[in-house]
Amino acid sequence: MILLCAPAAGAQCQAPEGRYSVKANTNIGLGNTYAATSTVGGVNLDKSGSTSFGVDFRYRFWKKNDLSLGINAGVDYVVGSQTFKATDLKFDYAAGADADMDGDTYQRYSEVSDARQKVLLGDVAVPVYVDFNWQFSEHVSLYANAGVAFRFATLTKTKNVTGNCDVYGIFPKYDNLKIDDEWLNDFGDHSLAGARVENPRQTDFTMNVIGGAGLRVWICGPLSFECGVNYQYGFMNRLKSGRLANGNVTEENAPVTYTVANGRAVKSFASALSKDRLSMLSINLGFIISF
Repeated sequence: MILLCAPAAGAQCQAPEGRYSVKANTNIGLGNTYAATSTVGGVNLDKSGSTSFGVDFRYRFWKKNDLSLGINAGVDYVVGSQTFKATDLKFDYAAGADADMDGDTYQRYSEVSDARQKVLLGDVAVPVYVDFNWQFSEHVSLYANAGVAFRFATLTKTKNVTGNCDVYGIFPKYDNLKIDDEWLNDFGDHSLAGARVENPRQTDFTMNVIGGAGLRVWICGPLSFECGVNYQYGFMNRLKSGRLANGNVTEENAPVTYTVANGRAVKSFASALSKDRLSMLSINLGFIISF
């Protein structure tokens, strides 16, 4: 619609020639926006998403005929999420006296099935990039850009958890007696919904490369519209791996634990990851005011 209306609008106003511009923009992630690698069988990143909203400032430092180069810097706020799943995750650890109604120690065996955790993410991003612009017609130009973005984490919170956990205990004190009665020590098959959930550890500062291309359409006067495709790749892990990634399960890092005093607790599944980096293909939309 903008491409069809632009010629009529251009007949009544003049195209901008200023060196400076301000752009309000959004980047909407397509598909999964994070790439993750798990070292624990049964734990994986199920899906992820990311959307940003920001304002960029551009200074055109070179122009020749229909070609120009500009330097850009801005501030974005990024909202996203990662959903982790655990399927047929089996583990055991030495449970202390605080995990038994009678104060006995035992080996606690658990199997987590069809479990999911959703982690909400928030970041403030500062993109810095150079863009190339080719004004191949009066109303439409082609652009390409490349640069880096610096990110500062503001939010990492586990929203909820679903799934089931089947638990039993082996008690050496009673000749390795197996107990799975549901009335004792949270044994048996239980839903994880409503359990206390730990938030994952985050990397406070990350950096990623950015690049993109698209079209800019002059609407009228100083106002233009931008539409294109961007790609961003992170150099650092957004969520930090934990001791579970080393493969040694203990009472401190087990995915699901229990104490008589505090009940059932679920650790972050992200602790099983060795890699969790931004890998985002997105649609870029923006309105530009030049002066």
